[in-house]
Amino acid sequence: MNDTTALWVCPVSNLAGVARHVLDVASVGIPGWRMVITCPAGPLANRLRDMNVEV
Repeated sequence: MNDTTALWVCPVSNLAGVARHVLDVASVGIPGWRMVITCPAGPLANRLRDMNVEV
């Protein structure tokens, strides 16, 4: 079965506030979903790539 894709748009790139929620969810994933995150270049995008999350 193919996973459904969830696109998460995050308007910030620093590692505080909203980005912490993004990192928390990315670390455990969403069962049955492929997660892709779009955000500005910076610390959040770097951390997500380090976690092998599609950015």
